[in-house]
Amino acid sequence: MLILAGALQAEAAPARAAHAETELVADVKTLAAGEVFRVGVRVRLDPGWHTYWINPGEAGAATVVKWHLPEGFEAGPLQWPYPRRFVSDGVVGFGYENEAIFFAEITPPSELQPGTEVQIEAEIEVLLCKEICVPGFARLRMRLEAGAERVEDAEGSAVLVSAAAEVPRSVHESAVSARFEAGMIILRVESIKAAPPLFFAEARNLIAVERDPVWIERDGALEGQFQLSHLARGTPFRLRGVLVWQDEQPMDAWQVDVRLRR
Repeated sequence: MLILAGALQAEAAPARAAHAETELVADVKTLAAGEVFRVGVRVRLDPGWHTYWINPGEAGAATVVKWHLPEGFEAGPLQWPYPRRFVSDGVVGFGYENEAIFFAEITPPSELQPGTEVQIEAEIEVLLCKEICVPGFARLRMRLEAGAERVEDAEGSAVLVSAAAEVPRSVHESAVSARFEAGMIILRVESIKAAPPLFFAEARNLIAVERDPVWIERDGALEGQFQLSHLARGTPFRLRGVLVWQDEQPMDAWQVDVRLRR
């Protein structure tokens, strides 16, 4: 895989590079003291190019977002859309094509005064790939004003509501379980749908991503058998990842965070 030196240009407006455009999107025009609002980093990719999820797969690098906020502001965990699986030159990758939005909920301080100008900044590091891979960096800025009341930005809110719909949902711990058995990870899903899901493990080099898992029905549930990667260094105490039923209408994605029983 060839990597060429390159960078996204840091601008206050959308930052354009050869193969991607990035910008900040907020769901408010005016923020209010102590009231949570959302800000997302929107990445638009040129046709045929892709970037990566937390676990990029066999190659690539995870997207990184770092917030720079005024004193007293707090950002919640970064919310990732569910990943897609793609194969490029025989190499399996997990990530995004066309567009991806990574967002967080931000809480301003309760003592924030109306009329205060607020600057939200985010750094994003991305690896953009097609036949070659280009590393990119952008520092994005957005200015908002504090008011006595929160004022929604209708366009930004619609974008972020759509982005939130692609974030895997949390499910009760009884819905999924996992165990290590006969050298394999067995993932049990207490739900049978029209087709088996895709599973994306957060830990890189844990599961052999080039091998398709075997899914079987057992006692009213689905069990997926996953081979360990030859690069795996033991097995974790917990199994974290995402289950995606991409053929479902509407699409369904679950967040997995369960103890890996022995």
